[in-house]
Amino acid sequence: MAKDHSIQLHIRAWREARDLTQQQLADAVGRDKSVISKLERGLSGLTDPVLRSIAAALGIHPGALYVPPPEGTGPVGADSTGQVGSITLPGGRSDAAPAGPLWSQGALVGDRPDLPVYASAEGGSTGMTVDFNPIDWVKRPEPLFNVKAGFAMYVVGDSMEPAYRQGDMILVHPHRPANQGDDVLVVKADGNGRHDALIKQLVSVNDDALRVRQWNPVKEFAIPRKDVFAVYVVVGRYNRR
Repeated sequence: MAKDHSIQLHIRAWREARDLTQQQLADAVGRDKSVISKLERGLSGLTDPVLRSIAAALGIHPGALYVPPPEGTGPVGADSTGQVGSITLPGGRSDAAPAGPLWSQGALVGDRPDLPVYASAEGGSTGMTVDFNPIDWVKRPEPLFNVKAGFAMYVVGDSMEPAYRQGDMILVHPHRPANQGDDVLVVKADGNGRHDALIKQLVSVNDDALRVRQWNPVKEFAIPRKDVFAVYVVVGRYNRR
């Protein structure tokens, strides 16, 4: 039985967002209420069957328990898929040359390091993996001031140069809807704690797939919607030193 406090801390948030009591969630997964209470307080470990049954009761992919629910999450059935992150396409252009992020190295408005930096590494099927456990904390920049669950992570690979280079730290807003032409972090999860990630420009989206663009080399390709765990908007970066 392995403990994973990063997941346990989010069980309560997801349960409350789904408007469930501890007893209701316990009944849904066939456990005693005390089991849910202990999990939410980090007093017991999570087995894989319990993790999967809790995720099923909450109507989400098991990997979604690694991060908090997005703003606007409601009871099961009130949102489309339970995915973390949202996508809207009111229109706009997606064929602009890479202009880089909306913000790059400006004033820091935080007075203490409270923005988590998540680890990323080569090795994923898409060239980059992300681990939603902080490896560092930095001061909060203006685009993420007071943004709940905002985070940063390092870029691995050169597919988005010159907009983003390996070693840059991207700033991610987890609640802002992604629009056509936005730079986004697309995350795919396998349900076992592994998350493959891509930094791309969002070209279009439909019920079946997201279409994205990269710059090095320039090309477009589709990602099946069923494989997408989250779509986060990139709002800035720290240049690598």
